[in-house]
Order: sequence, then C-alpha cells, then structure tokens
Amino acid sequence: MVSDINNIKAICQEALDNTDIKSETLCDDTHDYYLLGKVDLANEILNELNKKPKDITQKEWVKGYKKWKEGK
Repeated sequence: MVSDINNIKAICQEALDNTDIKSETLCDDTHDYYLLGKVDLANEILNELNKKPKDITQKEWVKGYKKWKEGK
C-alpha cells in the first residue's frame, strides 16, 4: 500500500513538474485549461496524501462505521 501511495505521489509530482500552467491567467486555449485542471487535481491529491492521519476516538470510529454501514 505504501508503494501505491508513493507511485500516486510520483505521478502527481510529475504532472506538476511538467507544466508551466499554474494559474488561469496563463491559459490561452482549451488545452491550457485542461492542463490547469490537471495541476489543480494533482495538488489536491498531494495535499490529501500528505496530511497526517487524524487520531480518532473509538466513539468517532463507531459513528463513522455506522454511517458507512447505513450507506449514507
């Protein structure tokens, strides 16, 4: 699993390193907007993967499990 996460991080970092489109003001055409969306997505994924896991109490875990079990 760690290896999978590292592969995802590498793919996201590669997407960020291989484009100069970092803001909407640099977009000239539809392809540039596509690249900007790709950069935004890569940033979001990296931010989530780099977050430290939250320590949860057993009560919080049970509550989350019940919601998942109910399909909410």
